[in-house]
Amino acid sequence: MRYVSSDKILGASWYSLNENELFSDRLFFSRMRYPSIVLPEDSPDGSYHMFTSSFFFLNHYTSTTALEWKKKDFFSPYTHSPQLYREGGVYYMLSESHDRQMESRKTKDVTKRGSKIYLSQSSDLDKWTEESVVLDAKKISQASFRQRPSRIYGAHIVPWNGRYRIYFGAGDVCLFDSKVKVSSVLMYAESQFIEGPYKVNAQPVLSIAPDSAYMNLAVGHCFVYPCSDALILIAASQYFDKKEKRSRSALLLFISRDGNEFSFVRPLFFLPDTPWANIAITSSCLIYVAEDDSFYLYYTASGRRKRMLPKAECMGLLIGRCL
Repeated sequence: MRYVSSDKILGASWYSLNENELFSDRLFFSRMRYPSIVLPEDSPDGSYHMFTSSFFFLNHYTSTTALEWKKKDFFSPYTHSPQLYREGGVYYMLSESHDRQMESRKTKDVTKRGSKIYLSQSSDLDKWTEESVVLDAKKISQASFRQRPSRIYGAHIVPWNGRYRIYFGAGDVCLFDSKVKVSSVLMYAESQFIEGPYKVNAQPVLSIAPDSAYMNLAVGHCFVYPCSDALILIAASQYFDKKEKRSRSALLLFISRDGNEFSFVRPLFFLPDTPWANIAITSSCLIYVAEDDSFYLYYTASGRRKRMLPKAECMGLLIGRCL
């Protein structure tokens, strides 16, 4: 992975690629979330590789342009939020699964239900080792929000100051109108070794801010992007629109010099009114495309194309041109 200066991101000029979704998977059209991308210089075949989650599987796509994607495989049922990190010749994947044991699913006490973050490895992005647990929601107090099941998700590895951090969302917020579930806080765990053990930092990095214009309902999914001199954070935040009397979403830009305190920079993008993305922004992923000297910010959003149709989630793209 190429570490660029944070000034390139802060100075970039952002625009939406088009009003339509970048792409959607018809087989798993009802949900596409948590994209994670391996760049050509880091991939085994010189192509872009994208991993996403649906209701039932993890999905694997490939591309030569980062704009048009072809389905390669789907695997690992009942697993969510895949996030990849490469070091040396090894690919590490964090993923989430919750209530795998039927006894846990059947319990009526929702506070006893919870999710876990798993780590697996691969040398070719196709065959993955057996998963090991690195984080357990039931051991993190902030993972239970207002007596809802304990939930941690959207976890990804970020190297920082010679150690490894896992930034992750914690606590389920169910939006009052759309019923979309998003995280209430952003936290991190840290370890000297990539396989762990990880120690959770007790203080959240970001929390719901009632007085905030853009984060008064939920923090939402956060993506932390390491630069050569700082950490950039993209938050898919949720807020209450007083004029429309509904929840809305925005992609917000933050920066941190120490990895603990993130300062708000500006909004990058607001939920569009297009039918495919008119409910909520649910996740994002940022990459730097060197040959284009641009940043590609992929985001997933839920929408309802027609009143009688169910909600669906598709993927859109923002492009940040470096000035």
